Amino acid sequence: MQRTLYNIGLDVLAIDDLVMEAYEDRESITDEEQETIDNFVKEIFKNQVKKLEDYGYLIVQADADAKSFAEEENRLRAKKQAYLNKRDRLKNSVFEYMKLTGTKKKKAGNITFTVCKNGGKSPLLASILPEALPEKYQVIRIDPNNDAIRKDLEDGQVVEGMELGERGSHVRVK
Repeated sequence: MQRTLYNIGLDVLAIDDLVMEAYEDRESITDEEQETIDNFVKEIFKNQVKKLEDYGYLIVQADADAKSFAEEENRLRAKKQAYLNKRDRLKNSVFEYMKLTGTKKKKAGNITFTVCKNGGKSPLLASILPEALPEKYQVIRIDPNNDAIRKDLEDGQVVEGMELGERGSHVRVK
């Protein structure tokens, strides 16, 4: 049976309990008990090292695969963008042709081209800065100054409603 890392961890805790029980009622243990414990510990740590090494290889491989997929994703994204740009250039050429000839609809074999108005709301054209608009037309947005809050908290000052949290932790694989 393949041992999981969790099961190996339970074995480490079990051996600790076993040793504690052996010494609970007496000062020492027999040579036979010590040999049994030593063999158990050797087996656990052999399994632990192998399992951790396997996990390490899997993590390194997953990182390499993710990097490869990211590169492929970037390549495909660039290829997609090139095709979208090509489509836009072709559509723009047809649009300019139809505008030049005053044509709203043109049939060409199985394809029909139609000049249409864009949907949605009419665009706003601003000739002044937003600050010059009356308050009625402004949106005020307040964001916390995280750097200033963090600095004051680190300096021991109290900032109502704010506190420093604990950083998380992670495993680094080399």
